[in-house]
Amino acid sequence: MTGLISLAIMIISLAAVVITEKRIQKQLKIIATVIVAAIASYIIGATGLVLVNPGIYPAMSFGLMTAYLNKESFWIFFLLALAMCFFEAWSDSANLFGIAAALPVGLLSFYLIDNNLGMNNGKGR
Repeated sequence: MTGLISLAIMIISLAAVVITEKRIQKQLKIIATVIVAAIASYIIGATGLVLVNPGIYPAMSFGLMTAYLNKESFWIFFLLALAMCFFEAWSDSANLFGIAAALPVGLLSFYLIDNNLGMNNGKGR
């Protein structure tokens, strides 16, 4: 049941992206960030590369939050990321170390998409 709450928060977050961001390329960049964060978090957890498995949903929400660092709507995504982390910790899906490990996964996922895959057209964010 609590996994459904995390999924619902993620769906609300992605719906907020569609509402708050009018540029299609930025929407695609954010969705690609969320997908890369989920895949990277799963691979890191499945292979046991680190001592703590990063949570998939927190990594996705941190990546989504990072895309809005310099926007006025950042606080919406910050609160959604906090809600995601709260429900993941409350449902024992991820412990606090897993949530902390998800932060760099989300940040690096956005960095990878924004700078290294040429999705910024030389304009930055």
